[in-house]
Amino acid sequence: GPVQPPPGPPERAPTGARPGRSRAAGDAGLAPVGVAVRLVVRSVDGEGQPLEGVHVEVRRANGAPLGAITTDAQGTATLGGLPPGAALAGVARHPRSRDAMRFGPVAAPEAGGEAQVELRFLRARTGKLKGRVVDGAGRPVTEAELALTDPMQEGEAVLDALGMRLGPDGSFEAEVAEGRYSVLARGPGFAPSERAYVTIPADGEAPPVELALLAQGRLAGRVKLPPDLAAARPPPVELVLELTTGTERNPYRRVLRRPLEVDGALRWRVDGCDPGRYRVRLEAAAPGGSRVGPWSVFELPAGASREDLDLVLTELQPALRGTVRDDRGDPVRGARVSVGGLGVEADARGDWSLAGLDPGDLFVEARAPGHVPVQRQVTYEGVLLAVDLVLARTGGLRGVVRTSAGEPLGGALVIAAERSDDGVRPHQVQAGPDGRFAFEDLAPGRYALEAGPGANPFDDRFLLEVEVQAGQPAGDVTLVVP
Repeated sequence: GPVQPPPGPPERAPTGARPGRSRAAGDAGLAPVGVAVRLVVRSVDGEGQPLEGVHVEVRRANGAPLGAITTDAQGTATLGGLPPGAALAGVARHPRSRDAMRFGPVAAPEAGGEAQVELRFLRARTGKLKGRVVDGAGRPVTEAELALTDPMQEGEAVLDALGMRLGPDGSFEAEVAEGRYSVLARGPGFAPSERAYVTIPADGEAPPVELALLAQGRLAGRVKLPPDLAAARPPPVELVLELTTGTERNPYRRVLRRPLEVDGALRWRVDGCDPGRYRVRLEAAAPGGSRVGPWSVFELPAGASREDLDLVLTELQPALRGTVRDDRGDPVRGARVSVGGLGVEADARGDWSLAGLDPGDLFVEARAPGHVPVQRQVTYEGVLLAVDLVLARTGGLRGVVRTSAGEPLGGALVIAAERSDDGVRPHQVQAGPDGRFAFEDLAPGRYALEAGPGANPFDDRFLLEVEVQAGQPAGDVTLVVP
C-alpha cells in the first residue's frame, strides 16, 4: 500500500472551529505577559476580494511551529502571543487555489504591536469532492473538518464543517481545485482518519470517499519517583509515549513527549489518546544520559481507557559501566565510549558508565587518540551490566624505498598489508622525494610490505614482513624495488 505521509503541523486549529480562530503551538517561546505581539494575515482572491477559509501555518524562520490560523469572512486571521523580535515565516493554502503561498521572514515587533502579511490567491479550475465521515461503528460524524494535502505542495488546505457542507448523515460535498490530493478527516474526540487518495477533475467529480474516525481514549495511572524528584512541583520528568499505528508492512510511529503532570497522590492522566500500539515510560535528564523507567507496552483500542498504568522512575542507576585500559593494563583517560546516540568519556581511572538505555542487543564502541578503536556487542537485559574494554596502543613503521641500484625511489607508493583471519587490510602512504616513508597509528600485528609500480596488497609475494609493536615505532626498514 502507499506510504502514509506525515500528519500536519503538531498544533492546528481546533476541529470544527469557525474561520478566524487560531491556536498557538505549546512551548514555542511565546511573548511574556503584558507584551502584545501578533501577526495579522489578510487574504484576497484574484479580484482583490476578501478570501475566507485560508489555512495559514505560522512558524519561526528556522521552522519551529508557532500555530495555525484560518481567515474569516473579511479575509483576516490573527495569531497573538508571539515572541517579540522573532523572524516569522509560514505557508498558506486555500481549497480552491492550486498554489501554496509562502511568506517571510517577517520581523515581529520588539515591544508590542503587530506584523502584517498580505496574500493573494488565484482561483483555479475546480471539481467536486464528495464522501462521508463516519465513526468506527459506521455512524455519521457531524462535527469534523477535511485536510487536503497535495504531494507537490507545502502545507494543507482545510475545510471546516461549513466549507465541506457536512450533513446530519455524515455526507459532505466540497468544491476543490483540480489536482491529486490525499485527504483525511479530523474531529473532536477522534484520531485522524486514514488518508484517502483522490484526483479532482476540472469541472468534474471525484469518486466518493468514506473516511472513518476512531474514537480517542484515555491513559492514566500512578508514578513512583525517587525522593529528589517526587518533592519537586512540578517534577522535572517527562512522560514519553511512543505510538505505532498502521500495519506491520506500513507502520507509522511517532513519539510524544510532555511534562509529567501529577496530583498530590502522584496520579497522572492523559486524555485524547489515539488508538494504536503504545510504549510509555518516564524519563528525566541526567549527566551521561537519562534517568528512565521501564517501558509499559500495550494496545489501546478505539475509545478505550487504561487507568492502571503504574510507571516507575527509580533512583539513578547506570545501565552499563566498565573500565577502559590499554594493552599494558593502564587506564585510558578521556577514552570516548559510545552506545547508540549516547556517549561519555572515561575518567582518570578509566571508569565510565551510561544510563538511559533500552534493553536489547547493543554495540559498545570505545575510541582514544593513539589507540586502536574497539567495538563489542552485548545483550543488556535491564539490570546493570559490566563491560570492560581494552584499547591497544597503536605503533608505527618507517623506512626508505630504494631501487636495486641503491638510489632513493622518491614518490613511490608504499603499502603495509595487515593480514589476519578476517582478511587483508591495506594501509598506504607515498614516499617523499628522498624515498623515506612513515606509517603512524597502526594496530599491533604483522604487516607485509610492498612498494613501487604494481604493488598489490592482496598478492602473496611481498618485499618484506615486519612486526609492529604496541606503542613503539618499528626500526628503519629498507624496501628494495627490483
